[in-house]
Amino acid sequence: MEPIRISCDAWIFRYQKLGGINTYFRKLIEHTSRLGCRWTINGDHETIHPTPEFTSVKFTRNRQYGLGPKADYQLNRARQYIRDRCATDLYHPSYYDWIAMSDARIISKPLLVTVHDCIHERFPEWQQKDPHCIPAKIRMLRMADQIVCISQHTADDLVHFYPWTKDRIRVILSGTDLRPPQETAPSQLDAFLYVGTRKGYKNFDTLLDALAQCHRLGKPLRLKVVGPEPDSTDLELVKTAGIAHAIEWLGYVSDNQLPDLYHHSIALVYPSLYEGFGLPALDAMACGSTVIAHKGSCLPEVVGDGGLLVDASDPTQIRDAMISLSESEDTRSDLLNRAKQRASYLSWDATAHHYLNTYRSLI
Repeated sequence: MEPIRISCDAWIFRYQKLGGINTYFRKLIEHTSRLGCRWTINGDHETIHPTPEFTSVKFTRNRQYGLGPKADYQLNRARQYIRDRCATDLYHPSYYDWIAMSDARIISKPLLVTVHDCIHERFPEWQQKDPHCIPAKIRMLRMADQIVCISQHTADDLVHFYPWTKDRIRVILSGTDLRPPQETAPSQLDAFLYVGTRKGYKNFDTLLDALAQCHRLGKPLRLKVVGPEPDSTDLELVKTAGIAHAIEWLGYVSDNQLPDLYHHSIALVYPSLYEGFGLPALDAMACGSTVIAHKGSCLPEVVGDGGLLVDASDPTQIRDAMISLSESEDTRSDLLNRAKQRASYLSWDATAHHYLNTYRSLI
């Protein structure tokens, strides 16, 4: 069978060096390439900070013709149209990108769009930060031959906001390829873990409230935080709550460090009130830990019975779950077994095979 040739823009790799969608496409390219797909990324190799999984990927490079920026751009676009019409089976853009839409239309190739969430629709403040997102998204959804949603919750949200997409949606659950670290000594569990950004719907301030309540009850629990360095708001929150001594700010860490952090945590606390998938929750379960997560959004779909699901808008429920897991080894051990089984169903190998079948259906 001939390999499937896929073209992708470089937008998400250039503008989001770390983050969920960047990681998602890196893993998708890595695992579908192992299945024989051939990816071309329309961007210069040096501008997108390539990582080892990109070694089999072809990058386009713009030429300098010396005719001025506008003329050089138009000539490079013409070269790309001719090349892609002959050497591409379908377009799978990394984000809602206008250039990818024009490419797909001009060269008459199938267009597959992955929708990760409806954050801009659910939270108007995000639309204010990026006013071009929803118009571009709507136009791309109208053009798409196939729409992939990374969870059933995201698919339901998409149909809620854009009912006309319903007949073109396919749900392909995201996966993980993280594994527990290899070790011979028993794990020393010394803290809970938080991974991700912390603003708005991420609900980090409610987690801090829950941790402060633990301390007031004589439960001196600790929290390690992975993500952006704390800003003045973060530092003021923990100072006011009286828990600055109980928090360790780790900043961003490498993918190689995450399994150890997950594995040695009492649990990942993931209080986000809205996610398209909630990958940190799955990663934690795959690395031999369990999760405290919100019982709404997509998180029940991801966590299943592998963690404790609470109303994360209520700090007392997060507090009680943290105390329970820190004090009851039986509860935690039972959840670890369930989490391991749950994570085994959601691998990147399985996700890649589902995508491969979807690609084949389009060409």
